[in-house]
Amino acid sequence: MNKNILSWKINILTNKFRMFAVLIILSTVSFFSAQAQSNVSRLSASHLKLVKTVKINSQTQQAIKDVTPNAIYSNVTNYVGFYQNEGAAVQGTNTITTLVADSLSLSGTPPFSIGSFSFSVGNGNTVDVSASPLIRFYATDGLNGGPGTVIAGYNFDPISFTAESINIFTGNVTPFMITSKAIWAGITFDNNFGATGATITQLNLLGQGIFDPVDKGSSEDGFFQTDLAGDFGSGNPAGAVYDFGGSPVANFGWEIVSSIPLPVTFNDFNVKVNGQSNVLTWKTSQETNLNYFEIERSDNGTDFSKIGKVKAAGNSNSTIEYRYNDENPSGGINYYRLKIVDIDNTSRLSEIKSVRNSFSNFTIYPNPASSQLITEITAIKENNAELSISDLQGRKVYSAQIKILQGINKIPIDVSKYSQGTYYLRFKLGNINYTGKFSKL
Repeated sequence: MNKNILSWKINILTNKFRMFAVLIILSTVSFFSAQAQSNVSRLSASHLKLVKTVKINSQTQQAIKDVTPNAIYSNVTNYVGFYQNEGAAVQGTNTITTLVADSLSLSGTPPFSIGSFSFSVGNGNTVDVSASPLIRFYATDGLNGGPGTVIAGYNFDPISFTAESINIFTGNVTPFMITSKAIWAGITFDNNFGATGATITQLNLLGQGIFDPVDKGSSEDGFFQTDLAGDFGSGNPAGAVYDFGGSPVANFGWEIVSSIPLPVTFNDFNVKVNGQSNVLTWKTSQETNLNYFEIERSDNGTDFSKIGKVKAAGNSNSTIEYRYNDENPSGGINYYRLKIVDIDNTSRLSEIKSVRNSFSNFTIYPNPASSQLITEITAIKENNAELSISDLQGRKVYSAQIKILQGINKIPIDVSKYSQGTYYLRFKLGNINYTGKFSKL
């Protein structure tokens, strides 16, 4: 067994704790109710597309897949580990593993119409193994918030999984509805009633990739695993929640994609200091009935107030870049977020970005100057600074290293011997640069 796989298994087993009472479940498909089975579909492997493959024994994080624009949950970017389903058992003529599910918190406001999803499959065997992945989505109405009612299920025809690799698959399906932000998403594997030839040992070495951090939505550091192998088409599978109890956080590779275009595909939100201002920039690659962006600022990261507004394009399928200048930031750390408002006045908030403004109030006087120029800086803490003066040809005529104290600093510069003309004064404090222009009489 791969040493990385073994270490993950030992870590998980030594930290697991039981949260669910064991329930009695039916072990074969023939006993499931017709109503429950109506939520489970059989699909050919042609419904799945292999997105990318990465080796299980990779020692570093690897970006596997970009986040899909309409995703309401995405965690398929950075691969960090592998977990095996195990527990395979023979049921009649079929051999099937236990089911392992992750609790997902979706981004956005339900209900959601789901048109596609991506999932990860790991093969810890030293040879390629053919098996059927059985995907299940559950509501959180099971015992203690565990997997309960089957929302949707997909039994895919056999797929050959590459040896010692993590595979990311994307499946396009007839849209199904999710009415809550919280769901469970799980996978089990079978040998298709012996047709694939996969043995119990080989099935036990199939599982899921672990990815961290989550790119969109969220997931707690824990997972659900059933006590017994089975088809799980009847809902409320019997099992327990286990805690990985270590690093990285336990998040399996899933991506859930809305079949309805989101009002806005929003990305690249950044804030940078530019002299005495803070510049906010962001992009949208898709807008549907979008109204405006409201810019909010806070000095503690909790209490925000509106400082500005930027009108949105409204409807667009191309990339649009937006910009806002905060001309009056506070000294210290400034926190920013965007309130994204649709035409119907529904809104949602962006992530929070922050920058540190090392000082405010940079002035030079008198201007024009004849003999002495004063550079005045108000700093929030002590720091070292660089000050220089150059003429219009770029020749440096003055340079000094200065100790800046907390509070108001007045720095006199003798310019009496300078030739008449225009000069540029540049002041650098940390990663902040100020430039002032003055005239010498």
